[in-house]
This record gives sequence, C-alpha cells and structure tokens, in this order.
Amino acid sequence: MKPLVLSLLLVLSLLASPVFAAAWVDVATRTEQSIGRLAFIYQQYWDNNGDGVLTEDELAYESPSSCTAFSISEALGRYLIAAHCKGRDMLLDGFAAVVIHEDISQDIMVIEVLESKRPALRPSNKILRRGDDIAYVGFGYGLQEHLFRIGHVAAPSASVPEAWGFTGGPFLITDTGIVGGQSGGPIIDED
Repeated sequence: MKPLVLSLLLVLSLLASPVFAAAWVDVATRTEQSIGRLAFIYQQYWDNNGDGVLTEDELAYESPSSCTAFSISEALGRYLIAAHCKGRDMLLDGFAAVVIHEDISQDIMVIEVLESKRPALRPSNKILRRGDDIAYVGFGYGLQEHLFRIGHVAAPSASVPEAWGFTGGPFLITDTGIVGGQSGGPIIDED
C-alpha cells in the first residue's frame, strides 16, 4: 500500500511542478498571438413553407454573437474557425472577414482578413491518445480577454451521431470546459 501511495504522490507532485506549469504558460503566450475574436450577427431562419429554401422573409431573429478564429497563414491573412460561426457582418479584430471555404459537415470554415495578419499556428503531427494533455484557447462570449483551459483527450477519433448534423470526422472529444464564444479556437498540445 505504501509504494502505491508514494507513487501517487510522486505523480501528483510532477503534475503540479513549476516546470509543468511553465511549459503551459509558454504555450499560452505563443498561442495568444495567433487567435482573434470574430464578432458577427447570428441569423436564425425558419423554413415556413417546408421547401428547403430559406428566404429573407423567413428570418426568425438576429442576435450579436462571437467565436474564436486562429491564423493558418500570416502572409494571406487566413484563419480557421468553426463553420457554425458564419453570420452577417463578420469582423475579426474590427476588420471585415470574407469566407474563403466552408465545410458544414465537418464544421470548419476558412476566412480571410487582409488587414489582420497574425502568426500562423503550425499543425502538430503528433498522434493524440486518450489521456494526453491538451489545452483549448478562445474568447468566451462577450469577453475581450481569451480563456486558456488545460484538459485531456477523452476520445481521440470519435464518430458522432448523424443527428448532430456533422457527417465528417473523426472528431476529437475532450474533457476541457468550453464556453460559448470559444467555438473555433485551437486545441493545442505542449509542442
């Protein structure tokens, strides 16, 4: 029993060590330079006549909203964001954003903002496993400061029910708390 308790204490002390925390502080500092807050007007439509075609007279309501985008090309001013963040009057860092590509089935969209060029995040080639440490970065709805949350991979390659509206995949599921407005932000590892 004593070796088990000592092993658990050792693991806990390593996780709480300043080296562990310092590594994530460095990651947070590098990442915050690459993200931006996308403000837009969310529009909800109702298909009143059931024809599958939405028209302006079927607009049910509009509301201000926001999501998080991250740079994928500094030279071109291109950002990756969740496709469900598309709306009217999209502004990233106060500049007009134009949709370059969207894939609703995988909930991804690329936007271009020529006036806002941030350092691009480089993709990781690491194969994630259940339990790996990751962090999620994004702006909570209405917040001007971003949130940085550390969590774990819960399922590295999950499929989701088609009823959710996403047919792509596989999807990464995490135990990291995500709040409204953080949609589209990057999930990052310590590298």
